[in-house]
Amino acid sequence: MQSWLESHHRTKVTSTDAWYLDFANKLISMIDSSGLYTDKTWAEKQFAAKLLTLYLEDCVAEDGGWHHFCKLYSKRYGDRLPFFVTPEDYIPDEINKVDIAFILWTINCRKTSHLVIADPFDENTLELAAQVYTFLDEYFEQAPICDIPSNDWVMLSEQLIKDKTMVPEIESGIKLPNSVELFLKASDGQQLMYFPCYEDMESFFINHLHWKAADLPDKLGAEEGNIVVYANPKGLLVAPSVACFFCDKRNETYDSTYAVNEGYKVFTEQGYCPFDLVKYAVEHKLFPDIRLPFKNGKDILWNNWDFIARYFLGEFYEGD
Repeated sequence: MQSWLESHHRTKVTSTDAWYLDFANKLISMIDSSGLYTDKTWAEKQFAAKLLTLYLEDCVAEDGGWHHFCKLYSKRYGDRLPFFVTPEDYIPDEINKVDIAFILWTINCRKTSHLVIADPFDENTLELAAQVYTFLDEYFEQAPICDIPSNDWVMLSEQLIKDKTMVPEIESGIKLPNSVELFLKASDGQQLMYFPCYEDMESFFINHLHWKAADLPDKLGAEEGNIVVYANPKGLLVAPSVACFFCDKRNETYDSTYAVNEGYKVFTEQGYCPFDLVKYAVEHKLFPDIRLPFKNGKDILWNNWDFIARYFLGEFYEGD
């Protein structure tokens, strides 16, 4: 009950709470028998049952966190859902299989302390979505309307509201920081430079930008090399350990195999690659080999990359 109330940002029990908690308990046995949850803890199964029950409650009330998410997502992207094409028989104010499949995807992405990317079209996920849909459909007409809607439980609203800014352009006549001016002169006007190791970058900064050793970027995190330095109107951005993902004829550190296997992490791991640099790379088509680590992962990523970045990067999406 406490967890259920927290999902509504309230402490007082309403007349409908007992019905929905009873429904969630019935749903757990179905979740427990699914191949998707054979290795999950009981707490994880309870969490899945709670979110799917919140979905039912929101559909019945035509309000709450689910409807808020769909409204904001549609306003942002023009579609009802990420990943899934809504079928012709899709009814926004009722339960739908693709809705349930998406909710299961959000659950599959959750780990104890972090998020990991899951396959939205995983066979067990789609099978369980169909089973849950049938179960919810049996109870839809019986379910009571809750007058106090659920809170954001799909995704924080601010992450969908936040606007994606344009990649900062260097235009003729614009006033640039001195370090950026010197960088562009040394790079023949190129905004990106790649350094296999920290010592190479250190030499460049000292010899071409006239920095002192004490002023150099912190070596912490850059000792493994593969550094990208990105010059833009804001200044110089240093990103260690990601140059191997940038397919650029000037980049000797590029590793297509590593990009295929690990490159998706620039969209899913907080702090892995600065978002301004990610946007620049996307706009200039420098990530041709990056894909998600499952079937059709390339199409799924590039049809949904901005949403995926919002969902996984959190405050690092368009962060300061």
